[in-house]
Amino acid sequence: MIVLDVMCGMGNQMFQYAYARALQEQCDEKIFLTMVTAKRMNDNRSFSLIHCALKDSVSILPVWQQYILDIYFKLKMKFLGKKYTDLDPKEKYELLAKEGIYTTEKIYCYYGFPLCAKRMKYINGWWQTEKYFNSIARQIRRELLIKTPPSEQNIRMLNKIQSGESVCIHVRRGDYVSEKFSNELNICDKQYYRKAIAIIKSKVHEPIFYIFSTSHEDLEWIRNEWRLEENAVYVDLDNSDYEELRLMYSCKHFILANSTFSWWGAYLSQNENKIVIAPKIWNRRDDDFEDIYMREWMRI
Repeated sequence: MIVLDVMCGMGNQMFQYAYARALQEQCDEKIFLTMVTAKRMNDNRSFSLIHCALKDSVSILPVWQQYILDIYFKLKMKFLGKKYTDLDPKEKYELLAKEGIYTTEKIYCYYGFPLCAKRMKYINGWWQTEKYFNSIARQIRRELLIKTPPSEQNIRMLNKIQSGESVCIHVRRGDYVSEKFSNELNICDKQYYRKAIAIIKSKVHEPIFYIFSTSHEDLEWIRNEWRLEENAVYVDLDNSDYEELRLMYSCKHFILANSTFSWWGAYLSQNENKIVIAPKIWNRRDDDFEDIYMREWMRI
């Protein structure tokens, strides 16, 4: 069995699921989901994966079993972590994986899937590169589409987005502009978005820009402080994350923030001729982020 410890926001959950699915393809075992770590972290973000068209062999563990397995795997991780403490991240990852523990310190780097004969496998971490699951990219793009029916207001917005040369602009504010994360993650400024908009205008005939952000307050701040595009549509529907993501991936082109939510919006788009613009710096604290980018994306 493969136990996937799902945590953080929807973009992170999707990377975790995609990693687990790629591992499943190698060992042909069922995936069981748990959210014990998220609860321990007092992370109030929703278990958004349940709104996706997940594979039938994926299910949620009973709560009592989640906690029992969590104790077992956390003790195992603590013991093995001390044993391998002086190793470099790749070597440590490989040795832990052979013990059935799939975790890593380098969230943007591809380390492959070491063979593991353990009956129970535990996944806890961040796997922010398509290299882990590019062999099953078609399945992942299908399984992570939203299956929950859209609301009436979202149906209207979807029709509008799909009727023209829609460009998704995602501006991540919220925790990114907080004192805790600003130095590390508050990267995409007004100049970045204006430059990206100019590039899109030079390549796309009559683009319509749709601006997405974290909250109504953030959208109002962007509208009043940045004034990115006079005729832009500010998508202010008080949506849940899955409704918002569906609108984003229904656009034809993309201007990303350094955000996993942005990343999946572009990745799940079915437009074969999409233009995707991403920031050339993804994280100021960790400069080893090359693997997060798709080869065809433009970086500025």
